[in-house]
Amino acid sequence: IDALEGLGLSGLGLKWPNDIMRGDGKLGGILLESRSETAATCDVAIGIGLNIRLPEAMKAGIDQPVADLSSCFHRAPSRNRLAGKIIAEQLFMLTRVAEQGLGEHLQKWRTLDCLAGRRAQLSLPGRVLRGEVRGVDDNGLLLMKMDGGPLRTFSSGELSLRAEH
Repeated sequence: IDALEGLGLSGLGLKWPNDIMRGDGKLGGILLESRSETAATCDVAIGIGLNIRLPEAMKAGIDQPVADLSSCFHRAPSRNRLAGKIIAEQLFMLTRVAEQGLGEHLQKWRTLDCLAGRRAQLSLPGRVLRGEVRGVDDNGLLLMKMDGGPLRTFSSGELSLRAEH
């Protein structure tokens, strides 16, 4: 988001756990894959995907609101400029996290959280839970006040506003 804002894009948000949003449309996503061979080291691969240009026919076939960069800019930045900006911001962020921990980044996440305070459903294998999203805890886990129940944390699941009631 820092990279996209640096290129002049506004109205961005995050949807737990890994979606980049513009308004109510999904602009992209972030995937992490980690591998740890010992307790002392961990390798993480970070994948970032952004919708650059989605034809209207493709948008019509997607079952959720989407956004693409070509609709956000009068003239979208080149893919090379965009990739360079994203890589530079990621390297800066990863260095800061290694030196100072997650604190500043969790605070930024919380300001960008586009679902906090909203009713949603969380789809887990074999069940669907409903409640109010309360943001993320200090470890980045989803906080959700369950309908008729306690505040709970979740490390995975598909969060959706589509089945509000």
